[in-house]
Order: sequence, then structure tokens, then C-alpha cells
Amino acid sequence: TVADLSHVWVTFEADESDLAWLQTGQKIDFAVAALPGREFSGPIVFIDPILDEKTRTVTIRLDVDNSSGHLKPGMFVNAVVSAALSANGQSAVGQSMGEEPLVIPASAPLITGKRAVVYVRLPDRQKPTFEGREVVLGPRAGNFYLVESGLREGELVVAKGNFKIDSALQIQAKPSMMNPTGGGPAPAHQHGASAKRDAGPPEGTVAATADFAAPAAFVAQLDDLLTAYLEIQVALAGDDDKAARHAADSFAASLQAVDMGLLGGNAHMAWMKDLEQLKKALSSHQAAEDISARRDAFLPLSSVMWDALRRFGYQGHQDVRLFHCPMADKGAGADWLQIGKTTANPFYGASMLRCGNQTDLISAMVHSEGGR
Repeated sequence: TVADLSHVWVTFEADESDLAWLQTGQKIDFAVAALPGREFSGPIVFIDPILDEKTRTVTIRLDVDNSSGHLKPGMFVNAVVSAALSANGQSAVGQSMGEEPLVIPASAPLITGKRAVVYVRLPDRQKPTFEGREVVLGPRAGNFYLVESGLREGELVVAKGNFKIDSALQIQAKPSMMNPTGGGPAPAHQHGASAKRDAGPPEGTVAATADFAAPAAFVAQLDDLLTAYLEIQVALAGDDDKAARHAADSFAASLQAVDMGLLGGNAHMAWMKDLEQLKKALSSHQAAEDISARRDAFLPLSSVMWDALRRFGYQGHQDVRLFHCPMADKGAGADWLQIGKTTANPFYGASMLRCGNQTDLISAMVHSEGGR
């Protein structure tokens, strides 16, 4: 029997990722569903030392003055925490802030698995020049990430367009998020059949060759389309749905820019078929309401993109690799394209980033004017 409700305990379930923002003694403002428009507050008096493994939450308890009697046992409450942080990313309660933490926009880092990469503008360059740099991130604070190491105050980082830069570096065989060590040099100038790299495709596969003698100008437009495709692949592998949506817009613009008038005969008819399927897959991708639906739409987009490259060729500086994940598409298996040799699964992201293996390869090709 509760004898006195002039002081009550208010308990919250905090996600484990929020623990960096919480500390005993911290004042929390909260609202009560049954009393809209009113605000209450109280200090944290207890943080459960045990994590609930099923919900991945920790119980937080407040001691709250309830002399008004408005708070009743069993009411539903909700809180939003505002926390001041020290330079080491710890919640600063009842102590001097000292040095402020270093932060970057949440859109700046490309995150895959345990790695995070930002593109930093190099100073004293006449032409804007950027380098990829691996950083160690602290917790996320709203629209920002705390940076533990890898950057200095005042350095300029790319907050928009970083996926485009990363995809371009993959095409050029330079170090990127998905391929930290980069690739080998561009293949020697050659006309005719595609040239295999020294490493070659995995055992049991062969390098693919183009089916049509497409003009170099058309193949260059496909390369732009591939760059946009790789932006989507990198974004999905990094669990970044917003970036995937923006990359789909870039893909749509690149697709519209492809000049089918450069092709004739059977090549023209083959591209018309590919174009129809690409538009259909892209439409589903753009209409998706969440990253799960966007990943479903990425499957047919990948299939048609691979077929188009096989038919018309590719003139980038890095081999294009086909990867297969047997668990994707509800166990039916699914393919995707990427440049780097390390598996970066766009269908699962961080939950199973390395699920899949390379199954095929299209070697880099150099085109002469008017033909393969």
C-alpha cells in the first residue's frame, strides 16, 4: 500500500547508445501523456548497472517532487535529454566543461562497419583538392558526431557530395571508404579484348568482354551511370538512407543524359530494353519509404546495370566486381556491383556487411574512337 505520493520515482528505459549522455545527478525534463502541455523535472538518482539484453535498454530512475499530486503510478512519461559534453565526449554534470568537444556534421562521415572516413579539403591548393581520412567517432549528438581522433579544429570536411567523391575514387582505383588501400595502376592502353589484371578474377570465373562495339562516347556515359550506381551501393552498405535517396537522384540524372542516338542496330535495341528496366527499377527505388524497401529495389537495378556493362563495356581504371550474397532476397540470393575487393553488402549494411563473395568481374577497358 502506497501511503505517500508527495515524492515519486519516475523510471525510463534508455537505449544503450544513449548512456554516453546520462549521468547521476543530471536534471531531466519530461512530459506526461495524460497531462499534455505540462512539464515536470527531476534529477537522475539511479542508473541500473545491468543492461536488458532483450530490449537493449537500461533503466533510469528519477526522484520527483509530486506535492501537487498530478503524477499517478502507472502513467506513461517521455523525456528528451539535453546534455553538456566535455572534450572527451562524457556528460559533464556539476563540473567545469573545460575544452569543448570537436564535432562534425552527421552527413560528413562515410560509415561502414567499424570504419568512418571523411573527405578533408587540402589547404593551399589552387584547385579544390580533397583527401580521404579515417577518423574515430564518438557518440552522435543530434545532427553532429563527436570526433575522438583524426581531425583538427578548423579543417574543412565535405558535408555534401562525399559519396560522389568516394565513388569517383573507386573508379580511379584510388583509396576510398570501401577500398582503403586502393587498386593497382590503370591498365596499359589496349584496343580489342579486355585486359586482365595480374590478380585476375577469383578462381572459377572469367573476365567479361563487351558484346557490342559501342562508341567510346556512349561507354563514357555508362561510366557516369556506374559512378552514380556506386554512390547508391556505398550509401546502402553504410546504412545511410538519406544518402541513398540523393544518390538515386544522381543516377536518374545520369540515366537521362545517356544518348541512345549514339547506338545503332542491335546495340540500340539492346539499350532500349536495358533502359526500360533501369527506369522501372529506379522508380521503385525512388518511391521506397524506408531503407528496407530501397534495398529491395536495388536488386533489379544491380542486375540490369551488370548486364548493360557486359553488353557495352566499361572504360574506367578499376575492375568492376560482381558480388553475391546467398542470404539476401529472403534466402533467394542477390547480386550487386562494387569496385573494392572487400565485401560491402548493400542489402544488410553493418548487420552483415561482409556477407557475400565475388563471383564475376569486368576488367577495365580502354576504347578507341568509334569502337571497342
